[in-house]
Amino acid sequence: LIEVLRAEDSPRFNLLTTDPNELASIYREMQLQAIDLVDPRASIDYGKLNAADLSFNGLLVHHQEGVEIRIHLVDTETGIRHGYADVYIDANDPAPGLRLQGLANKIERHYPVLAGNVISLQGNSAVMNIGEHSGLNSWARFLVVEPGPDGSIEQGRIRAHSDDWLELSVVEVKNQSSLGKPRSKSDPFAVEKGDYVYAR
Repeated sequence: LIEVLRAEDSPRFNLLTTDPNELASIYREMQLQAIDLVDPRASIDYGKLNAADLSFNGLLVHHQEGVEIRIHLVDTETGIRHGYADVYIDANDPAPGLRLQGLANKIERHYPVLAGNVISLQGNSAVMNIGEHSGLNSWARFLVVEPGPDGSIEQGRIRAHSDDWLELSVVEVKNQSSLGKPRSKSDPFAVEKGDYVYAR
């Protein structure tokens, strides 16, 4: 079971446990069966219960000489799988912790920490100066930051709508740019040219 820790600088992943008995206890506590966690449709319900953006659904496959860990990254809003990472750990591996760190690194590469600017507006969409060359994925989401009095992101403030932060979901990715639309369609479009965007 992997815990995602949100931080201002970057997301971090902590491996909580691989013990089957502890996992079974956690699943019971969450009132979910292990088979449900592998199903992306169940991730939608899980995300609603826990206000989670992502679910990391995994399988632990025992082999005669070791174990394979498979992780699927699932958007809890749509149930769409965004990525896959796995690792094989030999039973005699002297450093299994390094293999698990490698697995966490694979997962983290799916969600690079990116920052850029809104360079133009197209109706209710924002064109950002971040694209494939920066490692942007089509499932990325960005917080929108109004520049501070000095024009910097450090002195800026996160734009908000209703009672939540304003987020842009990427809907199109090009080599040097991307197009983002607000996740909430009910609020007025409050993004401005020159705003900063920061990957969640």
